[in-house]
Amino acid sequence: LVYKTTTLPINTADAGWNGEINGRKASSGLYVYVAEIEMEDGEIREVAMHDGSTVILKNLEKGYDPTNRYEALRVMEEAQRNNWLVTGLLYVNTTKPNLTSIYNLVDTPLNRLTEAELRPERSMIDKINSLMF
Repeated sequence: LVYKTTTLPINTADAGWNGEINGRKASSGLYVYVAEIEMEDGEIREVAMHDGSTVILKNLEKGYDPTNRYEALRVMEEAQRNNWLVTGLLYVNTTKPNLTSIYNLVDTPLNRLTEAELRPERSMIDKINSLMF
């Protein structure tokens, strides 16, 4: 974690992370930002970024149905007309299998499994090693 705050003022260019880690300028790279913003249903908010650009956020209306393909298309067309960046879950096809089923993933997140659950049996490790060497 490089920077965390719970009271960042909106549209204040000099607020937030200063680009330093342990008092030294951070190297170029990919940094992930997570923001939780409380907005009213259907509210549109323009937010100034640190570089002077702006991002326009629009909260979906109450009752939006992410299983309605035509509603998702309508939202994307509206965003294109208004030059909005669309993010988040806009559409999900509940008749299709999910990634857990497609890739035969475990139901429990990997970071919640114990070491014993993650570690293959010795016979399996020996089998894999015999195939490699």
